[in-house]
Amino acid sequence: MKKVSFDTEFQPEAKKTSFEAATFVSEKIKADQQKRNQREIQELKNRLRFVAKTLSKNFGLRLMPGQAWTAGLSEKFEEERRRYPGKSLEEFDEKLLAPEIMTYSEKDLLNRSEDYIFGIFRREVGRLKHSDYRSVIEAQEGAKMEGYQPMDLFMIYDAWEDGRSNALEGQTSATAKWRLGAYLQEDIADALTHDFEKRPLPVQYSALCWAKGAEPFIKGFDFEAMKARIKDAKVLKAYEETQAALDEYLHEGKGRKAFREILWRKGWPVFKELIDRYVEEEARRQRTESENISQHRSGGGKSQEGQTQGEGQQESVEKKNGKEEVSSRKEQENASQEGMLSEEGQLERSSDDLSPEKTEKYRTAAREKLTEEEREFVGHIQPKSVEVAEKKDGTLEIKPRKVNNEDVKKAEAQEKEYEESEADRAQQINKTKKEVAKAAREAEERLRERATGLTEEERSQYNKYYDQIKKYVNILVERLDEVFPPQEEEAWEGGRQRGKRIDAKRLAREVPTEHGKFFETREIPDIREVVFSLLIDVSNSMRGRNIIEALKAAILMAEAFSKKGLPFEILAFHDKLIELKRFDEEYFGKKKLKIMSVLKEVETSNAQWNDDGYAVDAAARRLQRKLMENNAAGVLIVFSDGKPVPSAAHAGAEWELHNIVRKWSKQIPLIGVGIGYEMEATIKEYYDKNGLPVPDVGRLQQAFLKILSNQLARFEKKSL
Repeated sequence: MKKVSFDTEFQPEAKKTSFEAATFVSEKIKADQQKRNQREIQELKNRLRFVAKTLSKNFGLRLMPGQAWTAGLSEKFEEERRRYPGKSLEEFDEKLLAPEIMTYSEKDLLNRSEDYIFGIFRREVGRLKHSDYRSVIEAQEGAKMEGYQPMDLFMIYDAWEDGRSNALEGQTSATAKWRLGAYLQEDIADALTHDFEKRPLPVQYSALCWAKGAEPFIKGFDFEAMKARIKDAKVLKAYEETQAALDEYLHEGKGRKAFREILWRKGWPVFKELIDRYVEEEARRQRTESENISQHRSGGGKSQEGQTQGEGQQESVEKKNGKEEVSSRKEQENASQEGMLSEEGQLERSSDDLSPEKTEKYRTAAREKLTEEEREFVGHIQPKSVEVAEKKDGTLEIKPRKVNNEDVKKAEAQEKEYEESEADRAQQINKTKKEVAKAAREAEERLRERATGLTEEERSQYNKYYDQIKKYVNILVERLDEVFPPQEEEAWEGGRQRGKRIDAKRLAREVPTEHGKFFETREIPDIREVVFSLLIDVSNSMRGRNIIEALKAAILMAEAFSKKGLPFEILAFHDKLIELKRFDEEYFGKKKLKIMSVLKEVETSNAQWNDDGYAVDAAARRLQRKLMENNAAGVLIVFSDGKPVPSAAHAGAEWELHNIVRKWSKQIPLIGVGIGYEMEATIKEYYDKNGLPVPDVGRLQQAFLKILSNQLARFEKKSL
């Protein structure tokens, strides 16, 4: 076969005609169609958009609405074609021949069924992926050299190829197969099978071949009943001779092999014979019809005597002649259709009795009639995103229908607007969810507090300090979210083909794609579980403003940790360690009231001592045990004025605060918080860069998060 270059732009001076893919919708289907409202249209657009995004990962395809179905090749292909204008299609990288953009007809969204829309999308993509138009382009010169039209070759190719391409695309899932069938039924089946037995013999054969490929897709389609409608033995014989080759073609996965080794070698030779027989029969029929008309006209030139016979006798003769002519014509047509006249007889009458010029005239007319019927057939069956044009010499140009840039711009603007609206919508939904969750937590907390028996006086006592820092709690929670993402957002990852649970939100969008990526898998967070230990100095030096500020700071952190679901314990110390809340206890009810006891502890006799070294060491050991049990990370936060006054029990050098802080700072983040004025020098003396002097509790959350962020690397999971 001669190689030809692939020109994606038609040459105006060479172009003869270009035709669109026809759309045939039966009256029954039209009656069943109902227009969609705007909400339904938008929903369908969203689903098509999701399908396109899914395909783009595997096929590099963008799908967007437009005026019609089109497909745009990549700019890289255009550059390659300009650089090498004589390059054959088979020499191009196949990836360059796959479209990057497809547009679909927006009007289909208004009144076509959902199965139809997804079916046509499947078929268009399937033909672009699987059909080897290059081989057809290269083979048409060979067909012309044999005396046939490129349209002859294209018709049999389309009739065979549609079934093969649909079979490859439909094997992905039962849903894909069903939807392909919906499109074939609505747009093609009725158009091709309506009175097809009255069409030229090659068209009858092509319709039969297409029906064989479409039979598995269209529910209730009876191929044998359609075949029985054919009365001409030559069509049935041609089908029987190529039936095995057609079946082989429909199951061949490679497009070039299917065309070259099966259709061209086994199907095309038989099809050519059928074309030859049809042209001879049609030429003979036209000649007979012309002769009958001439004889009828010559009967009017007889003598005046014959012409003056009685009016009744003349009418009788004319009616008789007319009936004989009609009867003769019908007998000849039936004889032709049923194959009763031998091929030798046809050739004898068409060539021996006429001059070569007249014989060729009738054959040319028959040939033109067949080509016109072929155009109509191809118009029904060709993909909507593929454009076919005929040059004056009959040569065909085949290419993806060019994308309208205005459609692309409009669709991109709509896509941007949609994404922005979806982002706003998601943000609003997330905000609402947080507000609802917050309200639910607060309601639950109030119920729990009532269940624990807190009196109004006790609740009022706690709220006296809580109300002063309440506005900072949510700020601290949000800041903690930045350092420790919420577990519910990190625990599950959607869009998986396998998983432990189904993502209900993705289910409705994924089903149409037949990819099944609607499972979720549990993802291991990048940050370990974090626990906190709060240690409050309740020595005499903390009396007055200092203990009140320390209490408010502790309440602020306890409330924030509780809302975040982070485990924490609360300890107090003077010469002893006092347990106010354990790690495994929830922070509500009586536990909230217990933290208030620090106000009284600073007034006890034990408060004359301030065993910072011992208390920090004891709290660090408790925290370390918890971390080892849970394979977690932890933070120890000490609220103190930083002035150790050790009791006799903990006055040794081993309890010296500098040494204790230095020792434990190497193992866990240890933060010293000095609440109140003139605390900077003292707190920095013992806790160095992790000392946090906070003159006002309102600034605590910002200063605390700054130090905590610096410690973030210590919470990250170590790589295996």
